[in-house]
Amino acid sequence: TLQLGGGRTAQGTVGNISFGGLCVQVADLGAVPESVTLAVPGLPPATARVVHATAVTLHLAFVFADDAARQEMERAITRLIAGPAEAPGRAEAA
Repeated sequence: TLQLGGGRTAQGTVGNISFGGLCVQVADLGAVPESVTLAVPGLPPATARVVHATAVTLHLAFVFADDAARQEMERAITRLIAGPAEAPGRAEAA
């Protein structure tokens, strides 16, 4: 979910994510804000600046209040990229 300001929200699909930001595909965005507040499953709440926008895509750069917030986001993104950890005792024999 994207909080667009002025009480507006939009739903989107993350198409690309990195430690610096993400690309979100959205429908019916309307006026493009300068920044958004993000609620993405698996990530801490975040603010992002709109770097580029098309009719259906926002390219966003994370804005961090401090280094601790940046590190928390990097850990969360690393977990998302790595996927679920394998359960103990379920490893296949070589």
